[in-house]
Amino acid sequence: MPELDRISDLSRDIVENILLRLPVREAVKTCCLSNNWRLAWSSISDLVYDKNSISISDTCSHDENLVETTKKMVEFVNKFLSIHDGSIRKFVIADVKPCPEALNGWVEVLMRKEIKEFLVTSQPFYPNNWKVPSTFWNLQCLRDVELSNCIIELPEAFKGFKVLKSLKLERHVCLRTPSVVKAVVCLNTKILPPCKTNLIDLLDCLPNIEALELGGRSTRKEAYYTYCHKPDKWDQYTVFEHLKFVKIVDSFKNHQSVLLFVAFLLSNTPILEELCFECEVEDPEFLEKLVVLKRASKNAKISRGVKTGFGAG
Repeated sequence: MPELDRISDLSRDIVENILLRLPVREAVKTCCLSNNWRLAWSSISDLVYDKNSISISDTCSHDENLVETTKKMVEFVNKFLSIHDGSIRKFVIADVKPCPEALNGWVEVLMRKEIKEFLVTSQPFYPNNWKVPSTFWNLQCLRDVELSNCIIELPEAFKGFKVLKSLKLERHVCLRTPSVVKAVVCLNTKILPPCKTNLIDLLDCLPNIEALELGGRSTRKEAYYTYCHKPDKWDQYTVFEHLKFVKIVDSFKNHQSVLLFVAFLLSNTPILEELCFECEVEDPEFLEKLVVLKRASKNAKISRGVKTGFGAG
């Protein structure tokens, strides 16, 4: 009695579920399983590319590995996208440094793919001067965006991402136009200095923000708090009518500048529920000064967490 070929009879949904659980490189290898699997990988919706997606030599130096990894990554992604059939839900480039030309080309492809999540991240030692192309702002299906080591300048005609829910900017993002998310309906955002912009001016462009987390490790990060304008100018800024939760994951010495920033937030958040400091504080009187700040929300609670790393809690 011939053996049953169960793997070839799996439904399309099950096959896709299996492929989504595999790294992209391993998903491609499933083409040899059977005729039904030969091109199944070419329509997977979540594409995550990192240094584990391609093989590199163990005998190369770090710099040589970086060059080799980047070259192979670009070739791999280009070939994959040229064959891909269907929509793409998630596109991730992590821990590598593709050239700006390659990134721009991938954005062009994603314009036809109804992309919902776009994440391009790199380690601090992978500098990049990628200027996000104007075509990126046409990706109107985006719900989650994470960018690092890049330059952002909005086209004048840009009216906002209507369905964007989450924005994360980190590691030397230069905001030549602060209003990155104008016209956003609902947004959870994380901003990790150094972002080269006035922090309050950036927040002023997030009128519908619901949750805010600020963190960073740069020794220059206090400058972003110092940019706060004096209280007599605060009425010129947005009242954050939807902001309920704020967390500051940081360490600082210039407590006065941070106090001024917190005072600005507390006076402009009428439904704030909690402001949490998950940070190192050298001034023992800092929290005492915090609790006496005027609050627009009667229910606003100020708490202090234990610093366990960014994103914890």
